[in-house]
Amino acid sequence: MTRALKGARLSLIAGGLLVGLLLLVAVFADQITAVSPHYWDARSSILDGQPPFPPGPGHPLGTDEWGRDIWSRVVYGTRWSLFFAALVTAGRMVLAVAAAFVSVYGPRRAGWLVDKLYVMTTAIPPLVTYLLLLSTPAMRTVGLWPNVAITVCVLTLVEWPRVAVLLKGRLDQLLAEPFVEGAVAVGGGRWHIFRTHLLPHLWPTLLHLLSAEMARALLLMAQMGIFGILFGGGIMVVGDGRNPDRWFQTTGLPEWGSLLSDGRAHLLSRPWIPFPPAVAFLIAVTGFTLLSQGLEGFNLPIARTAERTTGRLSPRWRWALAALPLLGLLWYHQGLPWDRAAGIHALAARQAAALASGDVDGYVHTVAPGAAALRADARLLAEALAGERVESVDVVMGEIRLQGSRAEAELTVTVTFPGRSPMQIRRPVNLVRRLGSWYVDDRELYTLRGYHVDVTAAFDPLDPSVEVVRLRQMISYLATSADHAYARVFDLFPDAAPAGRPEIRLYESHEAFRAAVGAAAPPDALAWFNPGDPLRLSPEYLRGFMRWETERTLGYEFVKYLSGTASAAPAVDPIAMGLYELSAAGDQPYLPDARKLAGSPLPDLTALFTTPVQSLGTAGQWAYAAAAAELVRFLMDRLPAAELQGPAPGERWSLDSLAGRLGQTPEALAADYEAFLQQQLRATSVLNAPGAAAWIPEGLPDAIARRAEAGARGDAAAFLRHTAAGSRAEWSAWLDAARRSGLVGYDAMLLNWERNAGVALVLERLEFSDGRAVSGVVRQSWTQEDGVWAVGPVESVWPWGYPRAHP
Repeated sequence: MTRALKGARLSLIAGGLLVGLLLLVAVFADQITAVSPHYWDARSSILDGQPPFPPGPGHPLGTDEWGRDIWSRVVYGTRWSLFFAALVTAGRMVLAVAAAFVSVYGPRRAGWLVDKLYVMTTAIPPLVTYLLLLSTPAMRTVGLWPNVAITVCVLTLVEWPRVAVLLKGRLDQLLAEPFVEGAVAVGGGRWHIFRTHLLPHLWPTLLHLLSAEMARALLLMAQMGIFGILFGGGIMVVGDGRNPDRWFQTTGLPEWGSLLSDGRAHLLSRPWIPFPPAVAFLIAVTGFTLLSQGLEGFNLPIARTAERTTGRLSPRWRWALAALPLLGLLWYHQGLPWDRAAGIHALAARQAAALASGDVDGYVHTVAPGAAALRADARLLAEALAGERVESVDVVMGEIRLQGSRAEAELTVTVTFPGRSPMQIRRPVNLVRRLGSWYVDDRELYTLRGYHVDVTAAFDPLDPSVEVVRLRQMISYLATSADHAYARVFDLFPDAAPAGRPEIRLYESHEAFRAAVGAAAPPDALAWFNPGDPLRLSPEYLRGFMRWETERTLGYEFVKYLSGTASAAPAVDPIAMGLYELSAAGDQPYLPDARKLAGSPLPDLTALFTTPVQSLGTAGQWAYAAAAAELVRFLMDRLPAAELQGPAPGERWSLDSLAGRLGQTPEALAADYEAFLQQQLRATSVLNAPGAAAWIPEGLPDAIARRAEAGARGDAAAFLRHTAAGSRAEWSAWLDAARRSGLVGYDAMLLNWERNAGVALVLERLEFSDGRAVSGVVRQSWTQEDGVWAVGPVESVWPWGYPRAHP
């Protein structure tokens, strides 16, 4: 007896530790994993190859064929697997307890029926029944939760008679006990005898069966996964990037059975895919089995339990139990349920009062705590209105749809200004109630946690429909590109500790992006960043980019992020930007791409060190990066490599400190850099390529150069001679404005010629009498008119038609 008791205690302790470990893993999955289970590490290069990746740095257990981290999916799968097993176990136990009670106290045929159902359901192995019922193709298309409901029902209905027979046998044993016969003799009713005398003695059996059924349900899920039957379906549709018309189905749910199903085809070639979920199932089944054995063999103090539970509850405990449903109702509604609509209208009134008074913080606090991206958007709107003369603000919440502590509504904000037309913003919002107060919430957004960067967007990673395939793949592609870009950029800031994980907010449309950033961002901006806020991206940012190009442009954004956040500086670090731009070339010599530089003036040395983080739009970003790369190449011959990133660890070069280190005045250093930049850009001209004369139109390079010389001399006739007839009025106005602004030098050189479009990429440099200079690459349409090359509409790095102090 003592040896059996010790064995039961050891089983109880071992099983309790394993089950407790599983529960801790399920609760703290976010803390013990590096990335989200839906993150695709889709590296595609000659060096990294294609997924699946074997175990290694970043992936301790490797990845599956879609680049999803096995460790993260196994850890998060603990939640889903235990949850599904608990649903099946709860369904079986509820039906079994009810059936056992009816079998004992109901009609005799009820007990006979339970016995016959047990014989019928065990005549055929349950797994065969599940294969027949759940392996139909229709189960893959009904959606996740309908499939979960069907699967739980099937697994419950097939095996609950077995549990009911076990409970019925235990109740028959208890009914033969003398204390039950005594209760019957004194006139005790059936329900009284069951609740007072039988149930306390039945708890050990119920706990033992509960643990045993959890182990059985988990083992069944493993068997179903091996045969390709996924609990709840869990199917996700993905597309083939090379063939848009071809689709694949894969398991989207991070659940152990799904992982086993994924690993069936890779059992011998890539064993790291099926092995971890198999071990997870082994640990879980072993833990619950040991716990069941320990509870079965351990002699619980039943007499004490029976004594404590015998008799009627005191009035105090009865009131406490009666209050539980009320507390649950209050928790569901987060306040009194009948004042929900009034609270939403009170939220609208708080928003209107804050916007009307210019109270930025007050308006931000109407957004739910924790919704950092949405609070940043709210701050942008409030700060924009705080700088305006606002006459009145009206906020209306319409079309309210209530659901417990959450709601959906149509938000309409109307702002009136004195002397101008009103502004109206209308959009659907999600609302959440916390401690009786309503807030605007971001409930529909999902955050995809990568290794370095979090991407927040409106998407469901488990949506199986074909309609969301492109969106899901775009967001996964963005998350991977952002991680790779941030890892490369952060190496350029070895002494900069980031304020936190960068967060990217991808908006569902370009209109939503523009509504969030307002007038602060340039009209052509597809990305926007304020220090301390998430990096905002329009979906147009990803349109048409190749992977390497997306990583490159995201790297620019992260240089700005670390410059503005980690370094607490208002300006971009040009050295870091230049180093990153040079690293994009790899082992090849760096060459500025003239096509990317077209449309924005190249910043001079002063502008490189003083350009604010927020001012770099899409067009100016490429020009800034190219100029910064040439600055780094300019400094490589003048500074030791150890001093290139700064005069000391944690410090950055300024124009004055850099000029002092090189023993020059800032003006002289700027002039030297300008000459170097022009030399580097001219070296990229197609005229330097062998055989260029064979496909460059004869006379075009000379026409471009002579026209610029005529403009510098003020010879309008010669300047307009190389101008198309339909554009001479515009170019004449441009030349007059340039001369009034002090134009004294004008150089132009052909960099590239696009024959099919008749477009020339021209390097322009304009000098003014006050010492100013502006240079850059422009796209100009050139055609022949009467045998003379002539340029089309105005395209220049200097704006035409009006003078400005700083081009």
